Amino acid sequence: MKHCIICVLLLLTATLSYGISVTGVALLENETNHSGIEVKFEAVSPSAEMDSVYTNSSGNFSIMLEPGVYNILYSHEGFFDHEITSLGLTMNMELETVVLDVIEAEIGGEISGTIGPGTYLIGSDLIVAEDNELILLPGTELRFNPHTGLEVRGRLEAIGDPADSIIFTNRVTDSLWSGIQFDSCETITRLEYCVIENASSAGETGGGVSCIGCSPEFYGSRICNNHSSGSGAGIYLYNSSPLIEACLIAGNDANSSGGGIYTLGNSSPHIIGCTISGNSASSGGGIAVGDGSWPMIEDCFVSDNSASYGGGVYLAAGTYLGEMNYCLISGNSAEYGGGFLSRTTASFSFSECTMDSNNTSCSYWAKDCAFVETNLRLKRCIIRGDILTFYGGAPHVVNCILIDEDEGDDPIVDFYHSFAVITNSIITGIDPVIHFSESPFAQVQFNLFTADRYDAFQFDNNDPIQGPTLLGTLITLNANEDSSDTYYNIFEDPLFVDAENGDYHLQEGSPCIDAGDPNLPYDPDGTIADIGAFYFPQQQSVDNPRSEIPTELKLSQNYPNPFNATTEIRFSLPVSDQVKLELFNIQGSKVADLVKGLLASGEHSATFNGRELASGVYFYRLTSNNISLTKKMVLLK
Repeated sequence: MKHCIICVLLLLTATLSYGISVTGVALLENETNHSGIEVKFEAVSPSAEMDSVYTNSSGNFSIMLEPGVYNILYSHEGFFDHEITSLGLTMNMELETVVLDVIEAEIGGEISGTIGPGTYLIGSDLIVAEDNELILLPGTELRFNPHTGLEVRGRLEAIGDPADSIIFTNRVTDSLWSGIQFDSCETITRLEYCVIENASSAGETGGGVSCIGCSPEFYGSRICNNHSSGSGAGIYLYNSSPLIEACLIAGNDANSSGGGIYTLGNSSPHIIGCTISGNSASSGGGIAVGDGSWPMIEDCFVSDNSASYGGGVYLAAGTYLGEMNYCLISGNSAEYGGGFLSRTTASFSFSECTMDSNNTSCSYWAKDCAFVETNLRLKRCIIRGDILTFYGGAPHVVNCILIDEDEGDDPIVDFYHSFAVITNSIITGIDPVIHFSESPFAQVQFNLFTADRYDAFQFDNNDPIQGPTLLGTLITLNANEDSSDTYYNIFEDPLFVDAENGDYHLQEGSPCIDAGDPNLPYDPDGTIADIGAFYFPQQQSVDNPRSEIPTELKLSQNYPNPFNATTEIRFSLPVSDQVKLELFNIQGSKVADLVKGLLASGEHSATFNGRELASGVYFYRLTSNNISLTKKMVLLK
C-alpha cells in the first residue's frame, strides 16, 4: 500500500513538473513541405506561460505547456496568419488541423480583369473605374488592410456558389476595413453567394455596403457583423434601387438609423426572401426607411433586432411610399415600437404580414407596433401577442387578426387622439381589448370580438365619450341577422379551423362570412368581404368532379405559412416524371428531401414536419423535367 501511494505521488509530481502535452498539425496551402510554421502560445490566464514551436515537414508539432488559457497564433511568411483565441488547455490534447492560406498577391489601386480563386491581401483602396470591369471567381477571398475598401464606379461581377463563396473581409482581427461603395455606376453589377463582413465605412454612412446612385443585384449573400458610425451598417442606399434577394443580413450595428438596411433619397429597392436578424441601431434595428424612399419588401424574416425606436422596422417622418408583403416581424425589441414604429404620413402598407412576440419597454405609448401621426395601412395581417398603438394620424387596419393570448390588463389596441380605422378584423383575447383616449372619431366597424361586449372596451376616466358613441351596445342586426352594435361589430366565436396551431382560416358556418363592410372590394369568390385575414371560398364547382390533368408544372405556396410545426406543400405534374422536392435553409444548405422518385401526372402533396428545425426562413424547390420551381416558407415556433 505504501508503495502505491509513493507511485501516485511521483506521478502527480511528474504531471506538475512537465505540464501537459499539446500536439497538432498545421499545413501550408498548395505546398508539400509544411515545415517552419511557427505556432505561438500566448498566455491569457496567470497560470499559462508563453512558448512557441515550429512544425516539421509533415506539419506536425508537439509542445509541453503549463495548464491555462492561451491565444494560439499560427504564422509563416507568405501566408495569412491564423489565430485561435482564449482556448483552455488543461489536459493532454490534440488540436484541430489548421491550413494557412497563401497570400496570392498584395494588390491595390485601380483594377480590372479577372481575379481568383485564391486569397489576396488588399494593401490600399481597390477601385473599379468607370467603364472598367472586375470579375471575381468562386473561391476568391479579399482581405483588406484597416481603413481600405472597394470602390465600384464600373462593373463588378462576383458570382460564387453555396459551397465556394466569394469573401470580402478584414485582414487584421479587431480592426475593420471600409466596405464596398457603389458610386454612380450605370452598368449592372451582380454579387451571388458573397460574404461581406467586419467592415465600417470611413464616413458617416454605410458599413458593409453603400450604394449611392447605383443599383447592384445581390443574391444568396451574407452581409454580417458590420458597423456604421452613422446609418446603414449592413446596407446603405441613397438614390439607389438594388435587388436584394435571399440574403442574410445579421449582426450589423449602426449608431444612428438602419442597423441592417437604411434606404432613403429616391431609392426603391426590392428586398425579397431575406433574413434580417440580430441587427441594432438607434432607430430601425432591422430596417429604417427614410424620406423619399419607395422600398418593396417581400417574404422577409425580420427578427431579434433591437433599437431605441422601431426594433424591427422604423418608418421615419417624411414623404414616401412603400410596401411590406408576406413578411414575419418577430422577436424584435425597442424602447418605443418593438416590432415597428411608423412616423410617416405617407401611404406605406403592410400586407399579409405577421407581427409576433415583439417587445417594448415603454410603458405608456408607442408599444410593440406603433403608429405616430401616421396614415399607414395594415391589410390581412396577423398581430399575435403585440399591442397596436395609434397616436394621432389616421391609419387603417383592414381584414386583420389581432390576438392576445396573455391574461393581463394591457389591451390589444390603444387609441390616443387618433382617427384610426379598424374594420373587417377579428380581435380575440382577454378583455379589455381596445383602449380609447380622446379618440371619439376613431372608426371601429364590421369587426368580430371574442371578448364580452360589456368589458371589451376601456375608456380614460371611465368616460365612453373618449371613443365612438354606443360602441358595443347591441341595438341592430348585421347582414347575416346576427346581433351587432350600430357599427355592425359582432361578439361571437369566429370558428377558426385550428387556432391552437396557428390556422386562422374560417370554418363553414363562421359568423365572419359575408359580415364585412359591403362597401369594400368583394372577396375573390364574388361575395361580400368576410371578416378576418382569410376569406371562406363559397363558389361550388359545377364541372365534372374528375380531376383534369394539369397542363404545366406548378408549385403552390405551403399552407399554413408561417407554420408550427407541420405544413402541406401541393404541386402539379403535367406528365409522369422523376420528381425531387427538397428543403433548404437560408444559407442554401439542404436540410430535407420531401419527395424523391417517379410520380404520375396530376395533383400531389407532401406534408413536412419542422419540429426538429429552428425557427426561420426556408426554401423548398420542386424539380421535374429539368425545370425547377422555388418558394419560401417560414417556420415559427
